[in-house]
Amino acid sequence: MSIRFHASSSKGARHANLRNHNLSLLAQTIVHAPHPLSRAELSTLTDLDRSTLTRLTEKLLQQGIIREGNPVIYGSGRPLIPLEAARKTYGAVGVDIICNELIVYAIDLSGMTLFHDRIPVDAGSKRGVDVLHKTGAVIKSVYSSIDKDITRLCGIGCGFPGLVDEEKRILHFAPNLGWADLDVIKELKLEKQLKGLPVHVGNGTAMAAIAEVVHRKRHDSSINTFIFITGDDGIGAACVRDGMIDSGMNGWGGEIGHLPMGNSPNPCHCGAVGCLETFCSRSAIQDSAGVGCSNQLDEVLRALAAGEERAFKAVMRAGRYLGMGLSAYINLVDIQTVVFSGVYGQLFPYLRPVLEKEMEKRTICAKWHEIQLIRSDAGVDLGAKGAAWKSIDYLLDNPSLWK
Repeated sequence: MSIRFHASSSKGARHANLRNHNLSLLAQTIVHAPHPLSRAELSTLTDLDRSTLTRLTEKLLQQGIIREGNPVIYGSGRPLIPLEAARKTYGAVGVDIICNELIVYAIDLSGMTLFHDRIPVDAGSKRGVDVLHKTGAVIKSVYSSIDKDITRLCGIGCGFPGLVDEEKRILHFAPNLGWADLDVIKELKLEKQLKGLPVHVGNGTAMAAIAEVVHRKRHDSSINTFIFITGDDGIGAACVRDGMIDSGMNGWGGEIGHLPMGNSPNPCHCGAVGCLETFCSRSAIQDSAGVGCSNQLDEVLRALAAGEERAFKAVMRAGRYLGMGLSAYINLVDIQTVVFSGVYGQLFPYLRPVLEKEMEKRTICAKWHEIQLIRSDAGVDLGAKGAAWKSIDYLLDNPSLWK
């Protein structure tokens, strides 16, 4: 899995490169499968012949990437020994930094949770370097706590609500945090304890979309092309095509929260006026509903359950603007399935009717293709979970790292 599409190479594949490609293909297929796979199933899925499959499978077993499951007996034939992701061999840590919290996840190759916590931090009122210093300390603490449970930490992923240069690992701009031009690796200060460990940085919504993609693969979902949208203080989207996330030339695509939607009494943190998130972010909904602003939607949800008209009108207003923004997005990218997460997942039963009405009017394709709106069932804290999966997928894509 990749965050963006790459043009195929024109160079011929050497034997070692071909072997590594096949190892990676086999590892990805087994680790992301919805159930343990027999060797016969793997041969069908990967188009590898039996002898090649046998050699590569042995390598994956030796390196702790996969393990053999319990034998399965069908009739009077020989028992089948399925293959599945190894447990507690390699692990990864993912971090998602949002305005009020530092969310941390650690998982192994099987997706088993090794660590999960939400740490209060008022990132929006602190200097970015101070929060990154604390983030680095948290990562080191998490590594110490899971070190006894795994053979090796394979990487760290960090998600940020803004524009990130993934190659240079620079956070250019996080409008809702008020941060700009931060050297993430330098400020995490991981050099001594975790020297040489791959550290991946990226947009938090793109990281969350990775978790959504992995969840759908592991649950055998037929939906692998969709717009992923999540909301909190800001609003982010990711364009997923055939299980691959297309974030544009610089990895900065999906900033749907900054679509211009007209005049707004509240200026956006990006410096513009009339951005979508000034109408339908979590804080905008809370303000319109007349409830206290916090990092949770509890008061809004309670008001809706109690039938309070002001809360209902606030959510309907947000839904209209969100429907307008998504309609523009669909008209541009030609993807008719939308998966809702974050606050929009929480509010989905209330938002869905107004979203459908707005998008039926505004998406030019609606007459010929149904717009499918889906609530994510991949769980919470997807940004941190996806950041950890990004590190695991990097490991699976690079067999030279298996030691």
